[in-house]
Amino acid sequence: MEASARPKSRLLDGAILAISVAMVIYQLVASQRILLSPWPHQDVHLAFALVLVFLSTMRKHRSRWPLLLLAVLLTLLTTGYIFRYYEPLQLRVGSPTTFDIIVGLVLVAIVLEAAREAFGLVLPAVSSIFILYFFLGQYLPQPFFHPPINLERITTWMAMGFSGVFGSLLGASVDIVFLFILFGCLIQATGVDRFFMEVGKLVGRKLAGGPAHTAVTGSALMGTVTGAVAVNIMVVGSFTIPLMKKAGYRAEQAGAVEAASSTGGQILPPVMGSVAFIMSGFTGLSYGQIALASVIPALLYFFSIGTAVQIQALKLHIKPTPEKVAWREILLRGPQFIISLGVLGFLLLRGSTAANAAFWGIVILIGLNMLRKETRPSLRNIIKSSSEGALMGAQVAVTCAAIGLVTAALDATGLGIRLPTIVLDWSQGLLPIALIITMIIAILLGCGVHTIAVYILVAVVCAPVLLRMGVPLMPAHLFVLYFAVFAYLTPPVALGALIASAVAKSSYTKTAFETFKLVSASLIVPFVFVVEPTLLMASSPDLIRGILTLAITIIGMFAIQTVVYGFYLYRMHLLEIGAMALAVAGLFFWVFSRNYLFLSLGLILFAVVTTTQLLKRRKLAAQVAAPEQRATGAP
Repeated sequence: MEASARPKSRLLDGAILAISVAMVIYQLVASQRILLSPWPHQDVHLAFALVLVFLSTMRKHRSRWPLLLLAVLLTLLTTGYIFRYYEPLQLRVGSPTTFDIIVGLVLVAIVLEAAREAFGLVLPAVSSIFILYFFLGQYLPQPFFHPPINLERITTWMAMGFSGVFGSLLGASVDIVFLFILFGCLIQATGVDRFFMEVGKLVGRKLAGGPAHTAVTGSALMGTVTGAVAVNIMVVGSFTIPLMKKAGYRAEQAGAVEAASSTGGQILPPVMGSVAFIMSGFTGLSYGQIALASVIPALLYFFSIGTAVQIQALKLHIKPTPEKVAWREILLRGPQFIISLGVLGFLLLRGSTAANAAFWGIVILIGLNMLRKETRPSLRNIIKSSSEGALMGAQVAVTCAAIGLVTAALDATGLGIRLPTIVLDWSQGLLPIALIITMIIAILLGCGVHTIAVYILVAVVCAPVLLRMGVPLMPAHLFVLYFAVFAYLTPPVALGALIASAVAKSSYTKTAFETFKLVSASLIVPFVFVVEPTLLMASSPDLIRGILTLAITIIGMFAIQTVVYGFYLYRMHLLEIGAMALAVAGLFFWVFSRNYLFLSLGLILFAVVTTTQLLKRRKLAAQVAAPEQRATGAP
């Protein structure tokens, strides 16, 4: 039976590779020439994506081949029907034929199943609830009631026209996301990830955390380009986690550092794992505005992780690791990455389309690496990485199509207009409560779902609430994004910790707990930039207050880490921990209330604990010096 399975497996691998490469070529050409009008263009993209998702699932689950082959066949029939008859379908919008309705409903079912295969049950379950709302909302009480909608109109909203499956979200996947995911995967094919690791070693040589700082730096640089948390953890973590364990970190601590660093790359400019481009299309803000606004919050996030790593190193008596830095790798591979990314950013800032900028970024990345034998990637590696990029892009495409069903329900039923009022009532008009509700929704919806999908989903549902409460557009959407990212690291799933625990060979529960400790201080950052948009480089009538807020936030985050780990310069006793916890409360109460009594209390308590720690250092230094003085006869 195994012998007969091998030819099938080889045939399947060949089919996946051929379809992936065809999708990549189609997308690259379409970025430079208009091949099709928008609806057929989305239809072709979706057909590629659905087929790739189902074929890749067949590779993992051989027992389900018949059902998955049926799904592939239905994909080709439904998308083929829409491609062939899209002009008559446009004329029949609102009054489809019986066969149109059947095709539309089958396509919706296929999209939901593909989303389940790609990312599990959460996303299709949410989409299904909103689809049911189409039919059952007429039986619900206010404020959820909506007038009856017939099947013809529901099908039109979901699958026949520029809404639902074929809406702006799938359009963003076609025009923006796919090529940036491909760019990130090709980075690995050209070996630029080695450049990231060597830069990380430079940081690790200077600080007590050693290889942990290597992980933070390398993973952050790689994460901003790829946006693929799992890949980042597997690639960078396979190098950094063993080094951290060897230096003295426990396995779960090493896994936590890698999980937090890899995940944080998605909020680090310039690329932000492609989500900046989705946000740009979603909000109308330019890519440059979003990237600039993200700088300080991203640096605060990595400051939080770096501080925690340094505290752990001091607590475990870990010294800087004098790793040998391969300067040749930095000089060989750095320019290709920097130039290609620079060209990409330059084109975007000049107003070029995202697809065109990504195209030239890819061309220059490959072209520069081809110039020298030492950096020249093999054709096999390029094709393999392109195939991996196509599959990742396909998974994002089906999630965008599935979330499009949610947006269709919100628009068609009017719930999207009423939802802000509903949450406003739940929060009693209090912004902090509305922010906490948004945070919880983002984290729950983010259980195992790609960050881009979570951001879109929560932005559709929750961002309007924050806007209604007076939060400006940029802070509202960045708040949503940050907690979409944190969903990888926080309960109930903490997928990033799950993957890192497998690489570290540690307990998943312990790794998840350590990961939460690492990022706990940074959870305050989104709340701070909502009340003080100056942190997003926004214009402020009171710049001094903005700078003071930034300084207090840095002090407060550091104070949180000392409380979490019970360690400052030396181990803290219970009274010091209590005083520092009160200092944290005072500092952040000031941020949200602007009551300077809280600020004074926080700074005084922080200064007191810092003084006691410095006195402890002087006392211990004197104790060490005394025997040496007696031994040498020094006065």
